Amino acid sequence: MSYFKIKDYSLKCTLAGKTVFDKIFHLKRYYGHTSFHTIDDLRLKKPEDFFDQELVDGLFPPSIPMKNSVKKIINENGFLKYLISTYTELYVDFSSGFESYLAAFSSKSRSTLKRKIRKFEKLSNGEIDWKMYKDPDEIMEFYHLARSVSKETYQEKEFNIGLPDTPEFIELIKKQAMNNSVRGYLLFLEGKPISYLYYPLNNKIFSYSHLGYLPEMGKYSVGTVLFVLSLEQIFTDEDADYMHFFEGESPVKDLFSTGSEKCGNYVVLKSTFKNKLWIYLHYSLQSSFDIFTNFLDKVGIKEKLKKFFLKNP
Repeated sequence: MSYFKIKDYSLKCTLAGKTVFDKIFHLKRYYGHTSFHTIDDLRLKKPEDFFDQELVDGLFPPSIPMKNSVKKIINENGFLKYLISTYTELYVDFSSGFESYLAAFSSKSRSTLKRKIRKFEKLSNGEIDWKMYKDPDEIMEFYHLARSVSKETYQEKEFNIGLPDTPEFIELIKKQAMNNSVRGYLLFLEGKPISYLYYPLNNKIFSYSHLGYLPEMGKYSVGTVLFVLSLEQIFTDEDADYMHFFEGESPVKDLFSTGSEKCGNYVVLKSTFKNKLWIYLHYSLQSSFDIFTNFLDKVGIKEKLKKFFLKNP
C-alpha cells in the first residue's frame, strides 16, 4: 500500500563539506515500492495528477528505475524533473524455491547462517518461538509488541528511525492489514518479544522496511535469525514475487539479494522562472564543485584542504 506525506526537502549545494546554499522545497514524498516499474512512472509522466494541494512546491518520487542513461534535468509539459541522485537497489526474486535460493549461497555463508540459527535455538531451549501477523484482528498486537522492542533500539534512541509511533502510521498499518498489504514478524525469547520485522506489500513486492531488536540480544544475531525465518515463509507466499531493499548498502543486503537495479531519486517542480533558477544554479555549481573536488582528490590534496576549511570556518 502506497501513500504520500508532505515533507521539507533541502536542496543543498556543498563544497568541501561546507554548504554554499540551501534551498528548502515543500514536497509530497511518495512512500511505497516503485521499483520494477518503467521510467514512465506516472509521478514523472503525469505529475499534475499529484499536485492536489496549494501549499506543495512539488513531488519527491524516489526509486525510479534508470533503464537507460537519463538527462539530469528534463523541462517539459510545464514541469522540471531534476535527477538528484542515483544508486543501486538490491532485491530478492522469489521465483525459485527457498532451497534453490540458499543453494546459490557460498558454503561458508550457508554454514554461518545455520550456526546462528542453532546458537539461538540452543538459547531458547531447542525451539524457536516466532510468529507472523497480517490480519486486521491481529496487526495491532504485532504493532504494540514491535513498538516495545523498537523504543529500546539504538536506531530509535540515537536516530529516531524506529517503527513509527504516530497516529498516522497506526491508521496506515490498519489499512494495510485490511488490504492484505502487510506482514509483521516477531521473535520471542521466554515469551518476550526481542526482534521484529515490518514488511509493507505493494504490487506483489515486499519492502524491507523496518527491523529492530533488543540491544542485549545482538550477540545472538536475532535480527538475522528472524529475517531468515521470515524469508523462508515469504518464498511460499503467493501474494509476493519480490522483496526489495531500500537505498543504502549493508552486508545483509549484499548477502541475501539475488539481483540489482539502477535507480534514481527525483525532485519534480512546476516550471516557473524561480524554480528553474534554483535548479539550474544548483546543477551548474554542484557539477563544477564535484569536478573540482575530484581533481583535488586525484592530486592528493583534497583531505588537507578539507581539514583547513574545517579549522577555519
